[in-house]
Amino acid sequence: MALISNCGCVLRTVQADALYRARRCGALGLVKLASCLLRAAINLYQRQLISQQSMRVAVAATGRLEKSALALLLGPKEIQARDNSKRE
Repeated sequence: MALISNCGCVLRTVQADALYRARRCGALGLVKLASCLLRAAINLYQRQLISQQSMRVAVAATGRLEKSALALLLGPKEIQARDNSKRE
């Protein structure tokens, strides 16, 4: 009987672990995308192929991607709590 009641708990743990790994992988993908975007924008800006305004847009997009990755990994409620603590 004890093994059967633990089975549900173990299954939930395995599911939670798989969900965490998927969220972590997604967040890592977003950070890598942000890094690639920023590197490309810097390269284009140094070669004078894009304007300063375009560079600002790329930096803003990079920030949004990184913030999205953080929200995906930690959850949006914790991100909002951190933002509120910085303002005070």
